[in-house]
Amino acid sequence: MVRDRIARFIEGEGHRVETAAVGDTEELAELVFRTRGQTFSVAVSDADPQRFSLSTAYEVPTEVRDRTQASDALRDVEVDFPETRFTLAHDDTIFIATVEYDALDVEAFLENFWEIVGRLRDSGTGAVERMVDRSESKAAADKFIRQFMKGDR
Repeated sequence: MVRDRIARFIEGEGHRVETAAVGDTEELAELVFRTRGQTFSVAVSDADPQRFSLSTAYEVPTEVRDRTQASDALRDVEVDFPETRFTLAHDDTIFIATVEYDALDVEAFLENFWEIVGRLRDSGTGAVERMVDRSESKAAADKFIRQFMKGDR
């Protein structure tokens, strides 16, 4: 099975893997592992053994309280990382970064596995940075307007 091969690979790299079936069949599975303090999920299907989905979650920074700011930042980062899709979740307190990967076979996927993990991590980190930058820019603009209005009175 595809999931067993991927689980053995990740475990061989020194990471503990939890495997769970998704839905009522054994065809679709999710493998969850941690690396560098972050949890990742690999979705695999024996029915489509050349397609893989790798995901991880990030907290939306507390200083980003506006859903529009978060959504706009995620759309901007998707331009820089077109292979990554972002989804806000849990009342917009987190976002999920996902890479869908098509490979010739499981071995081709595993050859690129850590590069995909790295790109996913880079895209998520870039999204958090973009959210904070937007938040700080908005706060600075609001402060400038408040000061300007005080001096104008």
